[in-house]
Amino acid sequence: MDYGKLRESLKNVVLTNTTPFTPDGKEVDLDGLRKNARHLIDNGITTFVPCGNTGEFNSLSIQEHREVTKAVTDEADGAATVFTGIGYSTKIAVEMGQAAQKAGLGQARKVASAQGQRDGLVLEDRMGPWAPMG
Repeated sequence: MDYGKLRESLKNVVLTNTTPFTPDGKEVDLDGLRKNARHLIDNGITTFVPCGNTGEFNSLSIQEHREVTKAVTDEADGAATVFTGIGYSTKIAVEMGQAAQKAGLGQARKVASAQGQRDGLVLEDRMGPWAPMG
């Protein structure tokens, strides 16, 4: 991981992108998500947090979280730094972090969730709100 690049990316706008859903609201619109990410990258956004607070974090299943993280990471393709929101319990946050690493990420952001607040505070103390993984 290039910590200098990571540090520089946090000096710019850090965008917690929204997660679009299909018109019936039953599935994540991954094509729409990729198009949104591409538009934002093409217009100067260099740091994303998919599955962050406004990214519908608490509405997504673990599988949807993986799909959203991978879609934004693939679309960024090195042109932008991508953090992913992780949270719930420490165990689930670790699983989310490991999935993010498999998608090519080296960093995550702890999302304060409505569930597991006590456990989340333990994770927050260990990691800080922005943390490299690995």
